[in-house]
Amino acid sequence: MIPMIPAFATLAVALAVPPPVYDPDAGVPPGGGYWAPGEAPSVAPPDGEEQILIGAIMLPLGVLAAGSASAMVWATAPGHCQARLEGWGIDANAEQCKGLFIYNVIRVSYGSAAVITGAVFLAIGLQRRKALKEWKRRRFQGLRPTGLSFTPNRRGASLGMTLRF
Repeated sequence: MIPMIPAFATLAVALAVPPPVYDPDAGVPPGGGYWAPGEAPSVAPPDGEEQILIGAIMLPLGVLAAGSASAMVWATAPGHCQARLEGWGIDANAEQCKGLFIYNVIRVSYGSAAVITGAVFLAIGLQRRKALKEWKRRRFQGLRPTGLSFTPNRRGASLGMTLRF
């Protein structure tokens, strides 16, 4: 009965230790899998969808902001402000026109900044999408030979080819 105690203790420890958790980001398939020892797949580049989304929102909003602010800069230009605003039914004095002009110049600047930011994000996202498509084209181009082996042995030699798809 005493020899059973170490066996039960070993079994208890084995059951208490959780199995290793598969980490998909580690680059190694579970249970050995398809790749050779030490070999890992190339990591896919980012797809750029977030940058495309941000750029697709920022660019038109920036164009709208800069465009409307530019029209208001024209309407509130010093010397012409009161006459132009009166044509729209707005009563404004010289001090109000000066404040509106400064406010609209600031709106043009942040609208222009939004246009530039949106264009940059859109360009980055499209470049990343292009890189991902190129990576997929290189990686998944169908059945292709990946290794040719020549193994001499006592009976002669053998020639082998590894295919991946």
